[in-house]
Amino acid sequence: MRESAERSVVAVVPHPDDESYSAAGSLAAAADSGVRVCLVCATRGERGNVDADRSSELARARTAELAKSCQTIGLGTPLWLDLPDGAVDEHVADGISRLVPLLASLAPGVIVTLGEDGAYGHRDHIAVTGIVRESVARLRPRIRDGLRVLHSAFPRGVFDGVYDFHASVPTLRTLLAPPPTEGFGTDRAAVDLVIDVSRLRRRKLAAIAAHESQLMGRSPERLFGDDRIEPLLAEEWFTLASGPPLPAGCRDLAGALALSAGD
Repeated sequence: MRESAERSVVAVVPHPDDESYSAAGSLAAAADSGVRVCLVCATRGERGNVDADRSSELARARTAELAKSCQTIGLGTPLWLDLPDGAVDEHVADGISRLVPLLASLAPGVIVTLGEDGAYGHRDHIAVTGIVRESVARLRPRIRDGLRVLHSAFPRGVFDGVYDFHASVPTLRTLLAPPPTEGFGTDRAAVDLVIDVSRLRRRKLAAIAAHESQLMGRSPERLFGDDRIEPLLAEEWFTLASGPPLPAGCRDLAGALALSAGD
């Protein structure tokens, strides 16, 4: 694949819908400002419900849902690693071998992905974070120089109910890693970049709503089964996982990208 001279923002997510609640507002704002923003999804989300007999049907539905979400956000057609949902940690080498050439072609200045705790301990989430980390390490220096990797961060307690639900269902329990001793989430003061996405509230909700198969009562506000999504409609938080420090005053992904490119 030919490398691009134009550096981009690349979001790498485990499943269709992970882009919507974590970073839809920030990605939309970057795209609106003229930044090239690309999305790579590791799986088709075929284990996104408890009915294993309908996995291929669900994969087709969730593929279409992600395309709709990307259109809502303002992104192009999503790219796929086509790793098996629920077993990404068994296919890490495949994930790296597929992601490295994609990143070389996209020439990212900023990569956005989920954090080390997998949001709520989902093994696929954690595995994809590791795939991103190792793939970045394998990029040629001229692509890697100045590249920032940002991890989505969330307020404490947001995903407690999601973890509890998965832990209560035998077919989903195996998808979870043990929770960290300090619990899921973090404090606002501990994150490196806070992006105000309040003006994009409706668009973010529309991106979440695109993932109809994953919604309770078809309500994007009830993505987590209660009103805990509200903080995520006002701000999106990120921690700097690798790359040069974010300069003071950086308030969005476009700023981080321009600075990482040497502007």
